[in-house]
Amino acid sequence: MRERDSSYMAGANWLHSRGWLQLNASRFSPGEFPSLNNPLQDRQGVFAAGEYDVFPRARVSAGWETFRSNLEPEQSLASTRPTPESSGSRGFGGVRVQVTPRSALTFRGERGGRDSRPIGFGFPSDSDTGAWSGEWQAAIRQTNAFVRYSVRRNVERLNHSGSYDQRDGSAQLFANVTRTSQVFGTAMLTRTEVGLGEGSTYWQAGGGTQIRVPNHDLWLRAEGNAARSMDLLTRNFVPRESLGFGLNGQLSRRTTVALNINLDRSPSPSLSGSPWISRSILRVTRALPTGSVRVAEGVRVSESVARRGTGTVSGSVFADWNANGVADQGENSLEGIPLRLGSGHSTTGRDGQFAFLSVPVGVLEVALDTGALPVDFDPPPVTAVQLQLSRGDSKHVAFGLIPLGAIHGRVIRDVNGNGKADPNEEPIEGAIVILDGGARSEQARRGRYRFDSVRSGSHLVKLLVESLPEGARIAGDAEVPAPLTREALTTEISFVVAIEKRPEIRKVFPPRGGGAATTAGARTQPRIASARPSAASPGVRTGPATAEPIGSGTKSSTYVSAPRGTAAGVKPPPRAGSTAPPDRASDSPAFAVQVAALSDPLRARDVVNELKATGMPAYLVSPPAADPDAPYRVRLGPYSTRTAAQEIASAMEKKRGEKLWVTKEP
Repeated sequence: MRERDSSYMAGANWLHSRGWLQLNASRFSPGEFPSLNNPLQDRQGVFAAGEYDVFPRARVSAGWETFRSNLEPEQSLASTRPTPESSGSRGFGGVRVQVTPRSALTFRGERGGRDSRPIGFGFPSDSDTGAWSGEWQAAIRQTNAFVRYSVRRNVERLNHSGSYDQRDGSAQLFANVTRTSQVFGTAMLTRTEVGLGEGSTYWQAGGGTQIRVPNHDLWLRAEGNAARSMDLLTRNFVPRESLGFGLNGQLSRRTTVALNINLDRSPSPSLSGSPWISRSILRVTRALPTGSVRVAEGVRVSESVARRGTGTVSGSVFADWNANGVADQGENSLEGIPLRLGSGHSTTGRDGQFAFLSVPVGVLEVALDTGALPVDFDPPPVTAVQLQLSRGDSKHVAFGLIPLGAIHGRVIRDVNGNGKADPNEEPIEGAIVILDGGARSEQARRGRYRFDSVRSGSHLVKLLVESLPEGARIAGDAEVPAPLTREALTTEISFVVAIEKRPEIRKVFPPRGGGAATTAGARTQPRIASARPSAASPGVRTGPATAEPIGSGTKSSTYVSAPRGTAAGVKPPPRAGSTAPPDRASDSPAFAVQVAALSDPLRARDVVNELKATGMPAYLVSPPAADPDAPYRVRLGPYSTRTAAQEIASAMEKKRGEKLWVTKEP
């Protein structure tokens, strides 16, 4: 198969003394070969955004984006699971107000939506998304504070199971106790709710102190952090703690030293031994000055200020690969990073250096412009430094941005039993993979998962056994190290799963009395129960549903005689127009496949009728009297085993192009 396609990106930037404007259009087409690529990756879109200072103390920002994916849907029909055409758009905007010379408020809002149209069998779906956030930054005397709160909502109009609400709150505090000692603290809380009281919670808190060594430019630092995340499946808290100690600073003008000791505790039931992990690093660096310093335009100085005197503030910005806050050897400088000092602005040059000249003396703050940092870097814990500048002083500061990478991989079934992740093996859908003891989690789709915007450093990726099908066993370690380094900022971790199927043995017998006799093989041959409703097996005569224990009496056997037109062990669907599930014995286990959860009863009945027209045993579950606002659930079944229901769900997922769930009937 040969194919020719193209990708492109074009845009323009406009810079102004009071703001900026950016516009670009792009198309990304990696290929349409169904067995190698996912056609959904084909994407094109338009993006526009900008910021402007409308008043000396107010800056507004706004933007808009639209996109389309799966640009050639006919190509996806050849794949095992056709992917839908998708389109969407979002708009965002905000305002940043400088309340006082040393405090600011920022508000931001985002609204958007998505439309998905399946190729072939299935129903279209669309969702509304929105996010609102507010943050406050302030420098009060010797204290810097930052508080942020955001709310994000995703509403699936046709399927409530895809809806969720997420709330995030975070705070940071940095205080100068004396001129040679500081204390700091951070806290974060995230709550995600997916409806019906289900959700996950994550919180993290930490703090520490640093003290300057007398008569030296060295700082002693101690820090501790604790985090807890609630697992969505097990409802258990996943703990993690860390302690850090360090001695960092300058031994002389161009010689720096960094001694750091870190202790991490992340207990895991699947790992034996001590949960503590320790790391120690000692670096001594001698810098040889090269290049030149890029000097920003000087701040206008009045005559009264000139009499008091001015000074100079310079510094550098570097890629902090180990997140220790020190420019270690081999950590490259970063160009084009924006900084601010009062009303003055500067940008680092090719050598990562910046400078502010003719700065009035007094207490001042130099800070990173966090709203304009590159998307592939995270800001450091401290984004602003407060300085006491005297006449003729020359102060130097350094900021380390933390590079962001990605961790991705596959969760596949080991069909050939060799314990390796072979290219064409069957993917496992819906498996849960967690990062760093529950800090983040992803659900595998089409057997693939991905964590983006992950900080460089050491990480652990774990596959939750509880999220795998029945009888599953991980071939290898369930938790695998995933380091992100300068040499490999993207890493792939795949999990191989072996599934031991345990088929349910059933015997099918002819009806009692009358009717043509079945063959001798049909009377005594054990048969595997059908995994989905279908016509009766050839060679077996069906009649009125009866059950009679005949034969060897094996303990695991179930004796069933199937009505005409149904598979053994599966009850017929209800009569047309009925909204109740088929009758079944009260002592028999039953499972169902949930297709949709809808708030509109008319739309729910239409979905039931459409499924019945294709021969599927669909029925409607109405809201209970105790909860009249609950959705109307469209289900298929019932099925006597979870395995049978799961096979139906997998077959329907390929047709509909969406995730279906197996549930146990009450």
